[in-house]
Amino acid sequence: MRPVLLLAAGASSGVREGKLQKEFQGKSLLQWSLESLTSHASVSKVHLVCGGHSDAVKTIAEGFPDVIVVMNEDWKEGLATSLQAGLRSLPSGGPGVAVSLADTPFASASTVKSVLSNDSQKICYPVYRGAPGHPKYFPCWCFPHLMELTGDEGAKSILKKFPHQTVALDVEDPGVVRDFDSPCDFEFRKTPS
Repeated sequence: MRPVLLLAAGASSGVREGKLQKEFQGKSLLQWSLESLTSHASVSKVHLVCGGHSDAVKTIAEGFPDVIVVMNEDWKEGLATSLQAGLRSLPSGGPGVAVSLADTPFASASTVKSVLSNDSQKICYPVYRGAPGHPKYFPCWCFPHLMELTGDEGAKSILKKFPHQTVALDVEDPGVVRDFDSPCDFEFRKTPS
């Protein structure tokens, strides 16, 4: 079992009211993400990093007693600060952590299990038809490198820096790349069957 950082601190500029609290097929987008991750036997804890729309995010998280809410006060400075706030919330001496985005809630259970059960010393992430997706697993030796990221720089640079310590899993799971960025995404998409 390994922890997951669920990054949910962005301003959701493409959806005025905030995309994580916007309803999609009967549930908020964040609820889809939290239900998915907390139901996996391979996930120990979900550390939910919030910033923009934090009150709404915290309210949704109240329904999930095993979720640890982490406030990123510096969320306006970019994605890297949310990743780093999440890393600081982890207990020391852990095996590593998976990182996922709250607006990408539909990775399948088998994909999450495959990523989290990978060799604990290698970075691992799913790839759907050539496109990298989430969640991404980072062993603890990556943490100092992740703590050096700045602004909106995500972990892509870490993957490029350590290609021989990285495993890309080819999956037939479109959920790993299915994100929600605009109101149209909520109207025309379906949940995976």
